[in-house]
Amino acid sequence: MRLPNVWRAALSQDEVFSARILREPTLTGAVRHVIRTESTPPLWYSLGWLVHHLGVPVEDVRLLSVAFGGLLAVVVYALASELLPRGYAFVAALLVAVSYEPVAQGSELRAYALLALLAAVLGLLLLRALRSPSPKLDVAVGVTVWAGVLTHYFFVFSVAAVVAWLWLDPQARALRRRMTFAIAAAAVAAAPWLPGFLAQFRHDHYWWIKRFSWRVVLDTPMRVFAPISVRYLPVVVGVLVIVAVGAWLLARSGAAGRLTVALAFAPILLASIAWAGGLRIYAVRNLAETSPFVVIAATSALGALRRVAVPAAVAAVVATAASCVSVIALPPPQYQAVAKALVAAGWRPSDPIAVFGSFFRFRAPLEWYLPHAPRLDVSQPTGARCRAVFVVSPDENGDFDVTRLDRVSPRIRHATLLAAMGSRQRCVQLSRNPRLRPLS
Repeated sequence: MRLPNVWRAALSQDEVFSARILREPTLTGAVRHVIRTESTPPLWYSLGWLVHHLGVPVEDVRLLSVAFGGLLAVVVYALASELLPRGYAFVAALLVAVSYEPVAQGSELRAYALLALLAAVLGLLLLRALRSPSPKLDVAVGVTVWAGVLTHYFFVFSVAAVVAWLWLDPQARALRRRMTFAIAAAAVAAAPWLPGFLAQFRHDHYWWIKRFSWRVVLDTPMRVFAPISVRYLPVVVGVLVIVAVGAWLLARSGAAGRLTVALAFAPILLASIAWAGGLRIYAVRNLAETSPFVVIAATSALGALRRVAVPAAVAAVVATAASCVSVIALPPPQYQAVAKALVAAGWRPSDPIAVFGSFFRFRAPLEWYLPHAPRLDVSQPTGARCRAVFVVSPDENGDFDVTRLDRVSPRIRHATLLAAMGSRQRCVQLSRNPRLRPLS
C-alpha cells in the first residue's frame, strides 16, 4: 500500500524541501540547510542524505519511509503481544499497516514514519523493562529517546508521557530512577543541537497554523484510521468511543496498559494545551507518534466484544483498508506534468504564473520541476500588461490545465501570482512579506 506513491507521485511542497537538503554536497551543508528551512531536527535528513549519496535517486529515498512503515507493523505486533492475546496483536499490526496516516506517511520523503516507529520502539522497550529490567534495556531506551528527540521535536511529548507514567504509576516504581537517568542521559547527548533548535524557533516556520480548534484535536485519533473529519460526526464519534473504551480497558489492566494509554493521548493533550496557549505548532501529522498506541487501544476494545470479536476485527481491518485505498488510489497531483505543460506553452522565467487555492502546494513543486529551478515569489500586479501570463487551473478530473494569456494585465480574480525572483517584468512586483518569500 505504501509502494505505489513512491514512484507515481510527484514531490509535494514539503518533500521538495527535503529533496533540496538531500542534494547538498556535504553532510555539514545538509545540516545547515535543515536549520535554515526546516522546523524539525536533523537525524532523518542525515539518514536520507547518506542513502542518496550512496547512489539512490532522491525520489527513491522515500523507500526509507516504506521500510519504517513495515517495521512499525512488526513492532506494533510485538508491543500488542505484551498486552493482548496474539491474535489481537496480529489485528493491531494489520490495522497499523493499512490505516490512513501511517500509510500516507509511509511513502513520503519526510520524517513522520520514523517518528512513529521510534515511539513504538520506546513503548516496547519500556514494557520489556517493566517485565524484566536490565542494563541493556536502559541503554536501548536512552538511544531511542536520543534518536526520537533528534527526529522530531514532538517526540518530547512522548517522553513527557513516559516520565509522568514512571513517577505516577505505583507499579512503575522499580523503573523510575534507572529510566529517568537513561532519559536524562539522552537529553544531554542531544543537547548540542539546542542552538540549531533555537535558530529554527526564531524562523517561525509554523506561522501558517491557524488558531486553536477543538475540532482538529478531536480529528487527530480519527485520522489515524481514515481521512475523515468531524463533518462525518457519527463515524468520528463511533471511532472515538471504540478508542476510549479500549483505553479504559487498558488502563484497568495494569501499568503496561496505562503506559500505552499515556503514549496514545498525552502527546495530543500536551500539544493541544501548547496550541491553546498561543504556540501555533499543532498539526495532525506531527502526532504520528501516537498512531501505534491509538491502534492498540482500538484493538483492545474489539477484543472485548467476545463472541463477535473476530468478525468485528475483520470488519475493522477491511473497512480501514478500504477507506485508505479509496484515497491513495486517487491520482496524485502531477506537478511535473504541469511544469512540462508550462514549458511547452512557452513559459519563461520572467513570466508570472497564476494559481488557484493555496499557492504553497504549487510553488515548491514547480520550482523543483521547472528548468533551472527558479525561485518563485508571491507577486502583485502593477497594472501594466505582461508579455504572457500562464494560468494553472484545476480541471474536472482533479488534474490541472495550463492556459497561456498573451498581452494581458495579470489581475486574475481569486488567483495568486508567482513570479521568478529577479524577474524584470514591469507588470508584477515581488512581495515584501518575509513570510511569503521562498525558502532556499
